[in-house]
Amino acid sequence: MKKIYKIFIFFSSTILFSQEYKKDLYLLIDNNTQIIAEGNGYTFTLYIKSKDQKFSHDVYTFYINNDGFEIKPLKDLAKPISIDTLNLNKQFDFFNNNSACQSHEELSLKRIFLVKEVQKDNKSNNMQYRCWPVIYAGTQKDIIKTSPDFSNKKYFEE
Repeated sequence: MKKIYKIFIFFSSTILFSQEYKKDLYLLIDNNTQIIAEGNGYTFTLYIKSKDQKFSHDVYTFYINNDGFEIKPLKDLAKPISIDTLNLNKQFDFFNNNSACQSHEELSLKRIFLVKEVQKDNKSNNMQYRCWPVIYAGTQKDIIKTSPDFSNKKYFEE
Protein backbone atom coordinates (compact mmCIF):
# COMPACT_ATOMS: atom_id res chain seq x y z
CA MET A 1 0.00 0.00 0.00
CA LYS A 2 2.86 2.39 0.82
CA LYS A 3 4.41 1.69 -2.57
CA ILE A 4 1.19 2.59 -4.39
CA TYR A 5 0.85 5.72 -2.25
CA LYS A 6 4.45 6.79 -3.07
CA ILE A 7 3.89 6.21 -6.79
CA PHE A 8 0.67 8.25 -6.64
CA ILE A 9 2.44 11.11 -4.82
CA PHE A 10 5.33 11.01 -7.32
CA PHE A 11 3.09 11.24 -10.39
CA SER A 12 0.84 13.86 -8.78
CA SER A 13 3.77 16.08 -7.90
CA THR A 14 5.34 15.59 -11.34
CA ILE A 15 2.14 16.74 -13.03
CA LEU A 16 1.71 19.62 -10.58
CA PHE A 17 5.25 20.93 -10.94
CA SER A 18 5.40 20.43 -14.70
CA GLN A 19 2.63 22.99 -15.19
CA GLU A 20 4.54 26.13 -16.09
CA TYR A 21 3.18 29.42 -14.85
CA LYS A 22 1.83 31.23 -17.88
CA LYS A 23 3.50 34.57 -18.31
CA ASP A 24 1.56 37.51 -19.67
CA LEU A 25 1.92 38.81 -23.20
CA TYR A 26 0.57 42.29 -23.94
CA LEU A 27 0.17 42.73 -27.68
CA LEU A 28 -0.58 46.21 -29.06
CA ILE A 29 -2.92 45.78 -32.02
CA ASP A 30 -3.42 48.29 -34.80
CA ASN A 31 -6.45 49.52 -36.74
CA ASN A 32 -6.05 46.76 -39.34
CA THR A 33 -7.13 44.14 -36.82
CA GLN A 34 -10.48 42.70 -37.86
CA ILE A 35 -13.09 42.46 -35.11
CA ILE A 36 -16.22 40.37 -35.61
CA ALA A 37 -19.10 40.25 -33.12
CA GLU A 38 -20.45 36.77 -32.55
CA GLY A 39 -23.28 35.41 -30.45
CA ASN A 40 -21.17 34.65 -27.39
CA GLY A 41 -18.31 37.10 -27.78
CA TYR A 42 -15.92 38.70 -30.24
CA THR A 43 -13.24 37.46 -32.59
CA PHE A 44 -10.06 39.46 -33.18
CA THR A 45 -8.25 38.47 -36.38
CA LEU A 46 -4.73 39.61 -37.23
CA TYR A 47 -3.52 39.29 -40.82
CA ILE A 48 0.28 39.16 -41.00
CA LYS A 49 2.32 38.94 -44.21
CA SER A 50 3.66 35.39 -44.37
CA LYS A 51 7.39 34.75 -44.38
CA ASP A 52 6.67 31.48 -46.21
CA GLN A 53 6.71 32.17 -49.96
CA LYS A 54 3.92 29.61 -50.55
CA PHE A 55 1.40 31.78 -48.67
CA SER A 56 0.44 35.45 -48.82
CA HIS A 57 -0.48 35.86 -45.15
CA ASP A 58 -0.82 34.15 -41.78
CA VAL A 59 -4.06 34.59 -39.87
CA TYR A 60 -3.95 34.69 -36.05
CA THR A 61 -7.31 34.39 -34.29
CA PHE A 62 -8.22 35.37 -30.73
CA TYR A 63 -11.54 35.12 -28.87
CA ILE A 64 -13.10 37.25 -26.18
CA ASN A 65 -16.06 35.66 -24.45
CA ASN A 66 -18.87 37.71 -22.97
CA ASP A 67 -18.90 37.90 -19.21
CA GLY A 68 -21.55 35.33 -18.31
CA PHE A 69 -24.77 35.17 -20.32
CA GLU A 70 -25.15 38.91 -20.74
CA ILE A 71 -24.06 40.22 -24.13
CA LYS A 72 -21.86 43.26 -23.55
CA PRO A 73 -20.38 45.83 -25.91
CA LEU A 74 -16.70 45.25 -26.65
CA LYS A 75 -15.70 48.48 -24.94
CA ASP A 76 -17.29 47.22 -21.71
CA LEU A 77 -15.24 44.02 -21.77
CA ALA A 78 -11.98 46.01 -21.85
CA LYS A 79 -10.12 47.45 -18.92
CA PRO A 80 -8.19 50.73 -18.98
CA ILE A 81 -4.49 50.10 -18.66
CA SER A 82 -1.33 52.12 -18.20
CA ILE A 83 1.34 51.00 -20.63
CA ASP A 84 4.15 52.60 -18.63
CA THR A 85 4.71 49.48 -16.52
CA LEU A 86 4.09 46.84 -19.20
CA ASN A 87 6.36 45.00 -21.54
CA LEU A 88 4.20 45.94 -24.51
CA ASN A 89 4.83 44.16 -27.81
CA LYS A 90 3.79 45.95 -30.98
CA GLN A 91 1.94 43.68 -33.38
CA PHE A 92 4.34 44.32 -36.27
CA ASP A 93 7.48 43.77 -34.16
CA PHE A 94 6.20 40.62 -32.44
CA PHE A 95 5.36 38.78 -35.64
CA ASN A 96 8.34 40.04 -37.64
CA ASN A 97 10.82 39.02 -34.94
CA ASN A 98 9.44 35.46 -34.80
CA SER A 99 8.77 32.75 -37.35
CA ALA A 100 5.17 31.55 -37.67
CA CYS A 101 6.01 28.49 -35.56
CA GLN A 102 7.72 30.58 -32.87
CA SER A 103 4.77 33.00 -32.78
CA HIS A 104 2.29 30.11 -32.50
CA GLU A 105 4.29 28.49 -29.70
CA GLU A 106 4.67 31.72 -27.74
CA LEU A 107 0.98 32.60 -28.12
CA SER A 108 0.02 29.08 -27.00
CA LEU A 109 2.14 29.22 -23.85
CA LYS A 110 1.20 32.67 -22.53
CA ARG A 111 -1.80 34.51 -21.19
CA ILE A 112 -2.57 37.07 -23.85
CA PHE A 113 -3.94 40.57 -23.52
CA LEU A 114 -4.70 42.55 -26.65
CA VAL A 115 -4.13 46.27 -26.14
CA LYS A 116 -5.61 49.03 -28.27
CA GLU A 117 -5.41 52.81 -28.16
CA VAL A 118 -8.93 54.29 -28.14
CA GLN A 119 -10.51 57.67 -27.49
CA LYS A 120 -11.49 58.36 -23.90
CA ASP A 121 -14.79 59.76 -25.12
CA ASN A 122 -16.31 61.01 -28.35
CA LYS A 123 -15.90 64.69 -27.50
CA SER A 124 -12.14 64.78 -26.99
CA ASN A 125 -8.97 63.77 -28.71
CA ASN A 126 -7.59 62.32 -25.49
CA MET A 127 -6.49 58.74 -25.99
CA GLN A 128 -6.20 55.88 -23.55
CA TYR A 129 -5.13 52.27 -23.75
CA ARG A 130 -7.58 49.46 -23.09
CA CYS A 131 -6.89 45.74 -22.92
CA TRP A 132 -8.85 42.53 -23.31
CA PRO A 133 -7.87 39.13 -21.96
CA VAL A 134 -8.17 36.83 -24.97
CA ILE A 135 -7.96 33.17 -25.85
CA TYR A 136 -5.60 32.30 -28.67
CA ALA A 137 -7.52 30.10 -31.13
CA GLY A 138 -4.74 29.29 -33.56
CA THR A 139 -3.13 30.20 -36.83
CA GLN A 140 -4.26 29.58 -40.39
CA LYS A 141 -2.71 30.35 -43.76
CA ASP A 142 -4.37 32.40 -46.53
CA ILE A 143 -7.83 32.56 -44.96
CA ILE A 144 -9.97 35.69 -45.28
CA LYS A 145 -12.73 35.98 -42.71
CA THR A 146 -15.78 37.95 -43.74
CA SER A 147 -17.62 40.43 -41.59
CA PRO A 148 -20.33 43.06 -41.94
CA ASP A 149 -19.28 46.10 -43.93
CA PHE A 150 -18.49 48.58 -41.17
CA SER A 151 -15.32 49.69 -39.49
CA ASN A 152 -14.10 48.53 -36.10
CA LYS A 153 -14.72 52.10 -34.87
CA LYS A 154 -18.35 51.14 -34.26
CA TYR A 155 -17.28 48.89 -31.38
CA PHE A 156 -15.66 51.78 -29.54
CA GLU A 157 -18.37 54.41 -29.91
CA GLU A 158 -20.39 55.41 -26.89
